[in-house]
Amino acid sequence: MTSYFIELNEYKPQNRKCAEMAEFANQFGNTLCPDKISFDAFKTELEAKVKELNEKYPKTMPLKISSSSGFIHIDQDTKTHNNGCDKPVAYFFIYRVKRIYRFSERPQIEKKGGSE
Repeated sequence: MTSYFIELNEYKPQNRKCAEMAEFANQFGNTLCPDKISFDAFKTELEAKVKELNEKYPKTMPLKISSSSGFIHIDQDTKTHNNGCDKPVAYFFIYRVKRIYRFSERPQIEKKGGSE
């Protein structure tokens, strides 16, 4: 079973729309998604919130979401820069959990000492 750890990097909000998105995104910082279904639900929630805020604030530049292996970015599309630089709102770094360490009180290592 694949698990994912989500780390959030927020940016200073440019306007009320970005502030609302950042506040929503903040709840997902340092989150563990225990399986692929939970991770897909997380992405769907982000997409729904972006759509909701774009409809709520139609006079501002739209938020857009982009993702690839290892990250999800939410930016405000500025359309004023030819170099493709948008205003960052929230960046999620996604790490696939390779293994989980659990503490056990079973003595698995014998301690051998010298003679005293």
